[in-house]
Amino acid sequence: MTPTCKKDNSSVPVYIADHAHKVKTFMAVASVIKTQVMTLFTQLKILYDSIFFFLATL
Repeated sequence: MTPTCKKDNSSVPVYIADHAHKVKTFMAVASVIKTQVMTLFTQLKILYDSIFFFLATL
């Protein structure tokens, strides 16, 4: 961005729209990652519980 004497407002809406799109994309990716992590934690808990149960039955 080169500083100009007159304020150029034509690029502001474009910048805001682009930024909003990036935020939406980031939120979507974060949501997917959160779901994956939750699934992983659930699987690990089930695994841990089953191992614990197995050791308890020995």
